[in-house]
Amino acid sequence: MDWNKKIEDIINNKKWIKNDTGLWKIQCCKLFKDNGELMLFIVTDELNGPAVARVEKVVVTNNSSELVMFYDNEYDAVLEEDEYEHYSEFLTREEWDVLFSGNAAKELFEMDMLSEEEGFYVEPHEGIERFMNNYDKEISEEIAGYFNL
Repeated sequence: MDWNKKIEDIINNKKWIKNDTGLWKIQCCKLFKDNGELMLFIVTDELNGPAVARVEKVVVTNNSSELVMFYDNEYDAVLEEDEYEHYSEFLTREEWDVLFSGNAAKELFEMDMLSEEEGFYVEPHEGIERFMNNYDKEISEEIAGYFNL
């Protein structure tokens, strides 16, 4: 599989991806590129509001069926409602407003803005240890080079 193309396709799809993070918690994220860097918008029960974070590492599992992106949750930025102009290139005004509604996952679904991307996951960087013994180093390094990670 051409993983770089898959990542580009996810970006170009411009939809949010829903991940079940366990214990009935849902996380929605939107992948985008800003000044050549892979970035994520994230909405989850575990954050104090919508956030934006830089992708730190991308891992493809050994069986080449899962793509996992890690972000540094210590340095993610919680978004403020008045920051729309800064991110307007990546989100519509309607999407932006939904992020602050308190029920973003449901409303993104109703707007047909959610995608169920099989084998694509987003994790805080602290969770990387679980994957380090089960990933394809060569493919993961190729992706890192392609996206300047």
